Amino acid sequence: MGNTNHALVGLTSGKAAELKVEYPAGGVPSVDADIDRCQAVPATDADGRLGCWADFDKKLMEQVVPWVPLIWDLSTVLSAPSLTRYVFDQASAEISLTQIAVSNKEQVP
Repeated sequence: MGNTNHALVGLTSGKAAELKVEYPAGGVPSVDADIDRCQAVPATDADGRLGCWADFDKKLMEQVVPWVPLIWDLSTVLSAPSLTRYVFDQASAEISLTQIAVSNKEQVP
């Protein structure tokens, strides 16, 4: 419950059995080798490292999970007139507690 990895990237048949979930017949994509390859590029080779991760990102978005799931497509927010700044955090589907502001002035109804 709460899984946002809808493509099941990296799930192995062994892990699926351990979790008692059905493993797709066609398997699932894995990018472990790609991550290992980019991690192996020395930090001193900034251009090579950046290029490797850029290629990884392109492969991930074009071949592995070419969609971004939208789980919480509707959110209702009740607020008071004293709320002066509000930012919705898409990652948590909640109010961003670091991006909120309220007025301390007395509100007259």
